[in-house]
Amino acid sequence: MSVYSQEVIENKQHKSTIIATQSQVTPMVKDTIQYSGNNYSFRNEVLTLNKMEGMMQNNTVATEYLKSAKGSSGFANVLAYAGGFLIGYPLGTAIGGGKPNWTLAAIGCGLIVIDLPIISSANKNLKKAVKAYNLVETLSRVEKYELKLGMNQNGMGLALRF
Repeated sequence: MSVYSQEVIENKQHKSTIIATQSQVTPMVKDTIQYSGNNYSFRNEVLTLNKMEGMMQNNTVATEYLKSAKGSSGFANVLAYAGGFLIGYPLGTAIGGGKPNWTLAAIGCGLIVIDLPIISSANKNLKKAVKAYNLVETLSRVEKYELKLGMNQNGMGLALRF
């Protein structure tokens, strides 16, 4: 938020004029992990789980949530790949003109159904890790400065107060 003033203060004893030209306060700056959907970023850099783990190593709460999310995510990926293969193999056989084993496809569907709550749990833990990190690692910085231009019998001067 910037505040600009054009006050002219005349001091008759010293025969000088001071012009307050600019006074500015910058709001709190937050360095946080941003997420939208399944994409996580920090300062416009896309984050992987390993990068997030490195960033969160000093935050025990965030690290615990992240470890839980990584473990669940790994297991969920194995189930998803297996389920996808068990569905895709009979479909490929059917498209190729062979006799498909639809029991494999049914098992694959079952694996994917089992996988959905595990993926959801991993995503929730990852969001909790990010929230814990953002809560603790928020960098607050307030800068306040004032710039003044002054004139007297000796000449002109510029003063910066911070």
